Amino acid sequence: MFVNYHINSGIDMVILFLDDPHDTAFSFFLDYSKVHVTLCTDEYWDQSRSCGTRPASIEERQNINVNKGAAIASDYGCEWIIHIDSDELIQATTNLKSELARCKKVDAIKFTVLEAVSERTHYENIFMPIWFKANPTWRRIGLAQKLGCKRAIFEGEYFRGHLASKMAIRVSSKIKKYRIHDAETFCGKLDVDSTDSIKLLHFDCIGIENWITKWHRRLDGTAIAKDMRENRRKQMGLFEAAINKDKEALVHLYGALHKIPLYEKLVLFLLGMLKKISIDPTLFERRQ
Repeated sequence: MFVNYHINSGIDMVILFLDDPHDTAFSFFLDYSKVHVTLCTDEYWDQSRSCGTRPASIEERQNINVNKGAAIASDYGCEWIIHIDSDELIQATTNLKSELARCKKVDAIKFTVLEAVSERTHYENIFMPIWFKANPTWRRIGLAQKLGCKRAIFEGEYFRGHLASKMAIRVSSKIKKYRIHDAETFCGKLDVDSTDSIKLLHFDCIGIENWITKWHRRLDGTAIAKDMRENRRKQMGLFEAAINKDKEALVHLYGALHKIPLYEKLVLFLLGMLKKISIDPTLFERRQ
């Protein structure tokens, strides 16, 4: 669904790095002409790092992969690269290419980030929610709290996932190194513009199964996240405590962290902090 959506949205090349070296998606995407797929095997890490071993943290692996991906994109003649995770979708107000074409004098375009809201405990797939958290400014968060939004705000923050958005970065000789959210230049600062016309939709922990998988991987070493902010660490601590109890404790915690009561939804909507976005379901289908 992730791949089909972006190809149907006008992306010229989807470059996938499969963290699981046994992922069957590798063979599935071989007949996609617009997909370049890499299995992150021991051999891959041996060629990618001087020490030859698979990096322990997910951030280290992502930083290596984004630079590998940028080299591949350059070989294909791509003008821009966008590094996102498989639980994120890019949505442009009109057409993604025309939006980027307007930006002729900058190195990068930073997107507006929105976070999907879970209304149910179980979902068939993570891209089903239609309500999104928006505008997480401290002023709005404080006002929402004063108006009784106790569930939506956790430890003073509105978003549960990452706060920083992603960006489209122009492929150029100016870039020394690409990073997860931005890039490092050889000289001078990265010239970045922001836009509300291109949005990053983050589907963080949609459905309890997706939530459990994410935190299990953080705890069992499969996907260690060393750069988590304090709010995320507290979420992980609550999860770790709940899995040592029973299933009801997990269900209760998931609802407390990710579901928003009706009254709070109304307040957040009126404050401009909750938006409804409908995605054309045909964008997730493979087209000839």
